[in-house]
Order: sequence, then C-alpha cells, then structure tokens
Amino acid sequence: RSWRVQGTVSPARAEKKYLFEKRKKISDYALVMGMFGIITMVIENELSSAGVYNKEDLMSTGLKTLISISTVVLLVLIVAYHMLEIQLFMIDNCADDWRIAMTWQRMMQIGMELLVCAVHPIPGRFYFLWTTKLSNHGGKIGSQWVPVDVTLSLPMYSALIPLL
Repeated sequence: RSWRVQGTVSPARAEKKYLFEKRKKISDYALVMGMFGIITMVIENELSSAGVYNKEDLMSTGLKTLISISTVVLLVLIVAYHMLEIQLFMIDNCADDWRIAMTWQRMMQIGMELLVCAVHPIPGRFYFLWTTKLSNHGGKIGSQWVPVDVTLSLPMYSALIPLL
C-alpha cells in the first residue's frame, strides 16, 4: 500500500483515504473514456454523413474500433469503481465478506450501468429499414435504409449520466 500509519491515524482510516483517492482517479478516467468514445462517435457519424467516406471504408472501421476499445476500457473502469465502493462499504461497516455489500439494489445498479455504457456503434456496415408516415408528402408511407449506427449512437449520450 502507498499509505503509512503516522501518529494516531488508524490503519482503517488511512486505507479509506487511499481508496477514496483511487476511486476518484478511476472516476476521472471513466469520464475521459466516455467522452473520448462519444467524441469519436460524433466525428465518425459526421464524416460518414457528409460523404467523406462510406460506412464500409477502413476509416469508419478504424474509428468504430476505437469506440469499441474505449467502451471496453470504460466497462472495466466501472467494475473497478464499484469494487472500490464495496471495499469502502466494508471498511465503514467493519464487514469481512464482500457479499454483505452486494444488495439487490447495488447489483441492479451495476448491471444497468454496464448495460447502458456497453451500447455503442460496432465496426461494420449494418442497416435496417425505417418505415414512417411522411406528413410533408400528404401522409404517404415512406421507407429508407438507415445505418444501425444511428440507433446505437443515441444511447451513448445517456452513458455519461452515471459517470457525472
């Protein structure tokens, strides 16, 4: 450990301070990774919609791969953050077993955070048929092939909410 017990500071209090600092750093890294993924996603969507390249080009695949890597790192950081939360809970409550800290509420929160943060546009070219009523064309039904990226990109914005 990087802490030392000096004077009257108890080992538990020193460890708690160390874990708080470590949790703060992990939270900062998670925010940076989330923002990096979102900014990269926006750049990729803007470049492809402006016609700079197509969804099947190497540039699109490279940017989406960066998004996937940042998403995996973000998920690892979220798990590490919650592991520190559990350790802090154990210190506060003098618990010896980590399973005491794992309530259904905490498990659901961790699961939802991981689920929300895992949604991202994946490398490749995937489309779905969007059918809608066109109100500006007399109510005609129109269909268009839309990249799945659009559907997967929008929830990425909500992934920042647990990180803030």
